[in-house]
Amino acid sequence: MLRINISWVFQLQNCMYFLFASSVLPVRSTSTVNTVIPPLVTKTAKEIEKALLKHEIIPDVINKAPKHFLMALFRENDEMPELGNVLDPNYLDWYPYLLNWPCDNTSLYTLVMTDPDSPSKYKPKMREWQHWLVGNIHVAVEEGDFLPDVFESDMMSKYIPPYPKKGTGFHRIVFLVYKQPMGRIEFKEKLLSYKARDSERANFSTRSFAKKYNLGDPIAVSFFLCQWVKPLPTTTAETWELPTEYWDDGNMLNPDMG
Repeated sequence: MLRINISWVFQLQNCMYFLFASSVLPVRSTSTVNTVIPPLVTKTAKEIEKALLKHEIIPDVINKAPKHFLMALFRENDEMPELGNVLDPNYLDWYPYLLNWPCDNTSLYTLVMTDPDSPSKYKPKMREWQHWLVGNIHVAVEEGDFLPDVFESDMMSKYIPPYPKKGTGFHRIVFLVYKQPMGRIEFKEKLLSYKARDSERANFSTRSFAKKYNLGDPIAVSFFLCQWVKPLPTTTAETWELPTEYWDDGNMLNPDMG
């Protein structure tokens, strides 16, 4: 296990750091954190397919199971999506500080984070709700380490944390990675902001998006379940001063409601 001590003390306008494998890329924070980068978590193709079928990610989001697991770690308590585990939305205020999947430095990748259960699994009239969408993610190699260059990627939807509305039950939050078969893509998507009430995030289709840009099938996946819980008195969202659109009378708005 590689141990790295990182002092994350940046001004509010600084950008994020991602940790890929043993590499460090820019994360906005207001505190000093000692971070241990864990070994890459792997799942077998059989485990992945079984979980996707059990939780109906197939067929609700994709048609075919990816062969690889997408590892993502959120800052608070190293919360990590696996294959259907439950995460507390109070600790998902900012996007993952670590993302890792089998990649190479000659390819570009697209990352999708989506909720097929908006506003609920039983009445998903806004399926899917787009939480995060990034394309043309480049991977460089420096001294043997993977170094995805997120600064040169195309942000199509800025990250909005999942926070299901009370009474809507569990939501499946899915991460998918596509390897871009034809290299760099000129994406025609409108940049979607942090505004939680942005209705343009609703009724997104991962399938249609992948077809539009000839992405083929996803190569990596992970997903978790979350439901409404009582907001914490103090959250990382308050620490990082997320935009006021997230808050209504002191409570986090439900982005799924558009």
